[in-house]
Amino acid sequence: MSKTILAEVDGFTPIIDSLIDNKELGIIGAAVFGRIWRYCQMSDNVCRASHDRIADELGISRRTIIRYIDVLVSQGYLKDTTPELRNRPHIYADTGKASISVKVGVTESHSDTKSQYGDTKSQPTVTESHMKIVSKREKKKETATEPNQESTVKTRDIQNAYLSCVSYPVDWRKNEGHAAKWLADNGYTPDDVAGCYKTMKAQDFWKDKPLSLTSLKSQIGQWKESNLKRKVIHVNV
Repeated sequence: MSKTILAEVDGFTPIIDSLIDNKELGIIGAAVFGRIWRYCQMSDNVCRASHDRIADELGISRRTIIRYIDVLVSQGYLKDTTPELRNRPHIYADTGKASISVKVGVTESHSDTKSQYGDTKSQPTVTESHMKIVSKREKKKETATEPNQESTVKTRDIQNAYLSCVSYPVDWRKNEGHAAKWLADNGYTPDDVAGCYKTMKAQDFWKDKPLSLTSLKSQIGQWKESNLKRKVIHVNV
């Protein structure tokens, strides 16, 4: 029987049981946290996505997003790093308070014990195994990482960087997914993607047009070369 392996899924939003059980959050609040957590896995470890973007991705209203973010911040699961900002997306950071310890299996074994009345009773013992979702900051502490997992993380970072630039959902199954993987495999960073996108959208040709990641991929090499040249300091001897 086939099964879904999270390590092989190109992007997922975690829903944490302890947040679902929280009376002020429930499953909607847990989903909001999970979506913000995804953005926090980018290279700068923060979520810069707008309320509108998160609302569109989860299929709920902007007002609902704001309400649950306020709860997540007040309860210490998220930190608003830009509390004084007005009319612009706030930047949120994962505080690390939310941790996942999931019972993924229960095995019962029986041992014979004698009660105070002398009869023998079979007592079950329960063993639990735990699964933890590790953030990128924790992942850096590990001494070894499987190559395919590392590649997946980089591709996801590229995707999240592009998602932070656009205001519409992206279908990663075909060309856009291939472009994200190519950018990751060729050493481009999320900052490269965001920088190239900003530069291209400033051009008259792209100003009023959707800029796909596939189109960005075809220009990013030239953009990076030009960007590096601008950073060269000439010293007259």
